[in-house]
Amino acid sequence: MAGFDAHIYSNNNDIQKFDANDILNSCLSFTEWSPSETIMDVGTGDGTVLFDVLLPKIPPDFKKLVALDINPDMLLLAESKSRQNEKIEFVCLDIATKNLPPRFHSDFDHIFSFYCLHWVAEQRRAFENMYSMLKPGGRLLVTLVVDDVLSDVYDKLAENEKFSSVISGFKHNIFPYRNCENSVETVTQLLNTVGFVGVKCEESKRVFVHKSFAQFEKWALGINPFMKTIPQEDLELYKEEFRAELKNVVKATNGMEVGEEIFDFYPVLVVFASKPLPNQQIK
Repeated sequence: MAGFDAHIYSNNNDIQKFDANDILNSCLSFTEWSPSETIMDVGTGDGTVLFDVLLPKIPPDFKKLVALDINPDMLLLAESKSRQNEKIEFVCLDIATKNLPPRFHSDFDHIFSFYCLHWVAEQRRAFENMYSMLKPGGRLLVTLVVDDVLSDVYDKLAENEKFSSVISGFKHNIFPYRNCENSVETVTQLLNTVGFVGVKCEESKRVFVHKSFAQFEKWALGINPFMKTIPQEDLELYKEEFRAELKNVVKATNGMEVGEEIFDFYPVLVVFASKPLPNQQIK
């Protein structure tokens, strides 16, 4: 997400790392690999998940890996962790771009994306682009959050006269499946209409325990999409308002005093899909 503060995010992304590791441990056993494959990681962020979780779990004989993110500050942090690995390329690009670079068309055997797509408004275009980037027979693994308590915080902040112009227009694009009656069915149908085959979409009920409100607040600020868009002169006031609303949400959802352990419950979609081979019938 372009609005994230890269350094705050990088120091407070334990949930992303924990969940990616857990999900990959369950999923990669079903993934087939061949020598010299090409891989893309959509929403690389600061590179924590890529270097600490994904790379140690995939065969080391891949040909190349493209780490893609919309936030250039994130990519700078990720590149600093790469130890100049010549097989890894860092690309600043919006996955929902209308102008996908021609060199990416039908170029990847595997595309991974962890906790990125719920920040993308143009869901269909994002999946269309990933479909275009996969080789025939290429495979997709995506995780995205359906909803989170932070949605309620943004709803409240959008009512704040000082911040409404920044937040109200964008907050509806956060967690795009939040108000779906059946997010699994909605995403499955979307991928089928894009052209994917073998679509498997499951909802995973996740929970993460924050040791304190202070830890929870740091994590929440790390994935706050407005940190770069709020005018600098209003940023500290925004943080104060954000913290106050976050406290209200904690008290309402956890039924405890701020300062104790905080249980964060959130549904996550885990999506598998493939691009059909030329002779494969699309159902």
